[in-house]
Amino acid sequence: MSFRSTWGGLALLVVLGAFGVGPAAAQDEADAAYRAAAEAERDGDPGSALAAWRDVLALAPGSRMAARAERRRRWLEERSEDDFGPLRALLAFQRSEAPEPAAFAAIVEGMPSGRVRVESLLALAAAWQDAGAHEQAVVCYRRVLAEPAVRDDEATLARDDLAGAIAEGGDLDAALAELEGAGMHDAARHGALLRARRRRWLEPLAWAALALFAGLSASVLQRSRFRDGLAALREPAVPGLAALVGLGPVALSRLADDEAHEAFVAFGAANAVVLMLAFILSRSLGPAAPRGLVPLLGATLVLAVAAAGYLSVLYRGPSLPFT
Repeated sequence: MSFRSTWGGLALLVVLGAFGVGPAAAQDEADAAYRAAAEAERDGDPGSALAAWRDVLALAPGSRMAARAERRRRWLEERSEDDFGPLRALLAFQRSEAPEPAAFAAIVEGMPSGRVRVESLLALAAAWQDAGAHEQAVVCYRRVLAEPAVRDDEATLARDDLAGAIAEGGDLDAALAELEGAGMHDAARHGALLRARRRRWLEPLAWAALALFAGLSASVLQRSRFRDGLAALREPAVPGLAALVGLGPVALSRLADDEAHEAFVAFGAANAVVLMLAFILSRSLGPAAPRGLVPLLGATLVLAVAAAGYLSVLYRGPSLPFT
């Protein structure tokens, strides 16, 4: 082998090393920076995390990890006010197993306007609401809506939760007005609040109808032959009609979800029981029944069936739209 060929081989090895070992070393450094950034974020150190994400972008531009590094860099830079002091406070509050809203509220008061203050107010409002302090939660949500840095999606979320806090405080009408004033008639919360307001008067009315039926039934039983009334159950039409009333809703509910099926099973059972009891009572009266008592019993039966159906669905399928 000649002297010239020996030096040529060495030169080739140097070139291959520059293009092989170099990229591998840079990749290792990028991986280490990526791990350091993720660890700094877990530790609640956004300043160190930002520096590490920038290192990832410098060491591995265009890589898959660079896409996440760019997202995290942008997110942290948007929240870098006061050298990350507010963000560190927010992260500590969110990680706390026993957050203290009152202490964090004092910190939020000193935060400058910006992304962190908006997110801190949202976190604080949720904490107040979890603690049952609805008035403080309402104040926080209203402050979010007044923030200049609030985004549209955050404003929608804040107004929705604001209505929830007002409703939990006991004022359903004000909660509905809050959503309707913002044009949020299609929001799921609006439908839930409407059902809650409807339930406020329908539920006691349904119980009153059942109480009326029970009272009338007791009055009938005092003057009737209950054993004769039981004979009505042997008539083919009575069990057949009760089965139709009971199983009809169950069959229809097969077209809906599990919650609707459970609710309609209760609906059918309640109606079947009330209907059979009404037949027993009507047969118990016999021909000597006071005039008008049977029609009154029939009218009360209609109310009782509707009430029993409503209450069964209300308690077994509370999120169904007609409750």
